[in-house]
Amino acid sequence: MKVLTSAQMRGADRRTIEDLGIPSQLLMERAGVSVVQALSEEVENWRNLRVLTLCGGGNNGGDGLVVAREALNRGAQVKVVMFREPKSAESSNNLRWYKELGGEVIFFRGASEIRELLLWADVIVDAVFGIGFTGEPPAEIVEIFELVNTSSGFKVGVDIPSGVDADTGMVAGAIMCDLTVTFAAPKLGHILPPGRFFCGRLKVADIGIPKRFIESRREVITKHHVMRFLPVRFDDSHKGTYGSTLIIAGSRNYSGAPLLTALGAAATGVGLVYVAVPEGLSTVITTHAPELIAIPVPGDHHSLKTLEAVSPILDRVSSIAVGPGLGRSSETLPLVLRLLEMDKKLIIDADALNLLSNSDSDTWRAKYDVLITPHPGEFARLTKKSTKETKNNYALAEKYAELHGVNVALKGPTTVVTNGERTYFNVLGNSSLAKGGSGDVLTGLIAGFAAQGIGTFEAATLSVFLHGRAAEVSEKDPRTFTPRDIVGNLSKVYAEMQE
Repeated sequence: MKVLTSAQMRGADRRTIEDLGIPSQLLMERAGVSVVQALSEEVENWRNLRVLTLCGGGNNGGDGLVVAREALNRGAQVKVVMFREPKSAESSNNLRWYKELGGEVIFFRGASEIRELLLWADVIVDAVFGIGFTGEPPAEIVEIFELVNTSSGFKVGVDIPSGVDADTGMVAGAIMCDLTVTFAAPKLGHILPPGRFFCGRLKVADIGIPKRFIESRREVITKHHVMRFLPVRFDDSHKGTYGSTLIIAGSRNYSGAPLLTALGAAATGVGLVYVAVPEGLSTVITTHAPELIAIPVPGDHHSLKTLEAVSPILDRVSSIAVGPGLGRSSETLPLVLRLLEMDKKLIIDADALNLLSNSDSDTWRAKYDVLITPHPGEFARLTKKSTKETKNNYALAEKYAELHGVNVALKGPTTVVTNGERTYFNVLGNSSLAKGGSGDVLTGLIAGFAAQGIGTFEAATLSVFLHGRAAEVSEKDPRTFTPRDIVGNLSKVYAEMQE
């Protein structure tokens, strides 16, 4: 499913109107009607339902006036609050038509009046600001939004919750909707936090804009999209059919990270999982998971000696993951840099990223298939920016991927997977994943799938989807969910994928 910027959406609107000759009045009509149709799935009976519609002066307000007229026509009691006079002829027409049907219009004069109307309303239609909104609402409007958010009425957003920036998801005072109905395609503000969490349930309505006008290199990851990446299993097969992967992880103080990473890899169906760990940790691996092959490395941290230890099996593996629990020894950085020179699918995570960020190799560029999997803090260190600047920053991830020739999986509530040219957003998952070790399992998943014939970009796209869904299907409370439960729930997710 394509994800649009506000400019891309306006371009699609413009082409529909100018190239096809479909009147903008008709598009506004269809937008408003689609909101009413979505609301009809939420309300049992329109008759005498008390509907309060909050309308701005732009075309979003015009859409809201269509909603008000249609609700009135279905027997609802409707009141419209206009915050400004309509700016466009289309919105003015809809205000006039609504009045001609006997609709009540109140022009905004202050918060006290709104407070009484909110107590009256069963449904509140938010059509104050549309996708053109940026910055901060006036203090007076923020006060209104706060009153709306504390009211008991069902809140529906027209196109986007008012106060959410459609291009960044940033919020500086916004309406918290129960349902948002957007048009033609989701916008970035619907997908990126915190705006994503102001939308409630998001529905995308077809209002007649042709699909060929909806142009974007960014998409939401869906089951349909990732099914093509899931490796096929054959009855006539053996362990060699499904490749081998190598996990280079762990240090004296971090014994759990390599185990979780390797368990994630094993859960992809990869034929063999090798785990290179400092020699004191090898029994941890084999005791807890004898199906894994531990390779002891001399010392209590990784160094170039690791390559000597793994040299007998290096030709057998097609993917390598490095980083979880690796530690930050200065002797480990040369190992990471050497791995970048190898013609292997390479996944760089955790401390391997931190080592790179502290090196003098800011201008490095990948020669082969490399994926980095930073969380916002690690990405901040890599890009020499603040965590505030890197969080949910899809544009920065795209720029970094292009500059360094790598794929990036920027982790978060909405994970961004990009190669600089194409970008995918994963919106699955929940707070169950906010635990140490969840990212290690994800790294293992990516490494395991990458060993089975797909690139790291595709493996990351598939893995973040499965990882998030594994949390959603859990019957456990998020508090008691552990990273190992991700692995345990993957059978359910794989079964869903086949349905």
